[in-house]
Amino acid sequence: MAQKKLTAKGTVRWVGRFRPPGGKESSRSFATRKEAKAWETEQFRSHRRGVWVDPVMDKLTVYELYSRWSDRPARENSRLVYAQVLKNLGPIGDIYARQLTRTDVDMWYRTLITARPWFNNEALSPRVARSMVGHLSAAMTMGVEEEWVGRNPVKIPRLDSADIVRVKDIPTPDDIRRIVDLLRTGGAIYERKENGKIKTKKAMPAPMIADMVLVGVGTGARISELCGFDVSDVYLSSRDLDINAQAHHVTGERIPLKTIASERVTPIGDDLVPILTRLVDGRPDYAPLFTTRQGNTYRAETAGKLLRHAAEHLGMPWRFHSFRHYYASRLIAGGLPVNQVQQLLGHSDPSMTLRVYTHLWPDYEATSRRAVDGILSGCGIIAGSKTDLDNPPAL
Repeated sequence: MAQKKLTAKGTVRWVGRFRPPGGKESSRSFATRKEAKAWETEQFRSHRRGVWVDPVMDKLTVYELYSRWSDRPARENSRLVYAQVLKNLGPIGDIYARQLTRTDVDMWYRTLITARPWFNNEALSPRVARSMVGHLSAAMTMGVEEEWVGRNPVKIPRLDSADIVRVKDIPTPDDIRRIVDLLRTGGAIYERKENGKIKTKKAMPAPMIADMVLVGVGTGARISELCGFDVSDVYLSSRDLDINAQAHHVTGERIPLKTIASERVTPIGDDLVPILTRLVDGRPDYAPLFTTRQGNTYRAETAGKLLRHAAEHLGMPWRFHSFRHYYASRLIAGGLPVNQVQQLLGHSDPSMTLRVYTHLWPDYEATSRRAVDGILSGCGIIAGSKTDLDNPPAL
C-alpha cells in the first residue's frame, strides 16, 4: 500500500513499495497517491507474468551489462574477443540496458560496417560485425535470466549475400605470384602518418611474409594461426601441419585456438615441402615458424600490414583471408565433399562452409538441373502432355 511521506521542505510525497518473494524491497516516490499505487500494481503484475525486473537496474548501461557478462569464466582467447566487442560498443554502450531497442542495435551494426568514429572511421567486415552483435545478444540474454532487463531486443543480422564467396572474391595464381615476388624484393610504395604528417615510404624486402603467404595458400590457415605456428607443428615425414594454436593479437604469444573445431591437421602438398623444410631446418621445436628480423613472433596486425602494402601497391584488394578462400576453392574444385572442406578449414559445422562457399562447387547449376531432370516423367507425366492440372475440376 502506498505510504504518505513528508519531505524536509514540507512537500507531500507518496511512496510505492514492492518486495518480491525472497528478495529485497524496492520503492519509488511519486507526487500523488494514484501514481504510487499504479506503480505498485505494475510491479505485482509484472512479477506474476514473470517479466519483473529490479528497478535498481534502471540505470544499468549496456556497457556495464556487457562487462558483467564478459567477466564470467572463459578461455583467454575468448576474453580477448569479448574485450574487442567492449571497445567497439561506441555510443550504444551509454544507453540504459532496459531502454535498448532493436533500432539502436541495427544502427550500431551499420556503424560497425561503414565507419567507426571511435576508431579512425575504419569499418569492420560484416562477418566480424555480425559476430559482435551475437556477443551482445548473449550478454542481453544473460541479463534477462538474471532479471536485470525484461527482454532481449538484439536480433543478429542475417548473413548478407555480400559475405558469400564468389569467384571474383578469390585471387588468381598470377595475383599470388606477383604479391609474393614483391614481398621478396621489396619496393612497395605506401603512406604512413608520422608526427601528424603523411609521409611516403618504400617497403623493405619481407621474405618471411612471402613464405607466410605461400603457407597460407597451401594450408588455408588463418593469419592468427600462421603467426602462431611453431617448428614443432610441422611434420615433414608424414607431410602434415598441426594447427593447434594461434598468436595473441597484442603480445604475439602462443595461445589456444578459440574452438576445438578449429584444431585440425592439414596435409602438406609437394610444392610446400621445400618451403617448410627451409623454415624448420636446424631450428629447435619451440622456435616460431615465422619470425621478425629481431627473431620475435609476428603479430597478425604487423603481418597483415606488410601484405596490405604489397597488395595495394599492385592495385589488389587481397588480404590473408583471401588466400584462405583460394585454398577452399581448390579443395572444392578437387571434388572434396562439404564435410571434408569444413574440417580442413576448421569451421564449426558444415552448414557454415556450405553457406559461404556454395557457389564455388563445380557445376552448381548443372548438378541442380540434373537433379530435377525427369521429375515429371517419374510421375508418369510426359512433357507437353495435358494433365489434370490443365483441367481442374469444377467447384
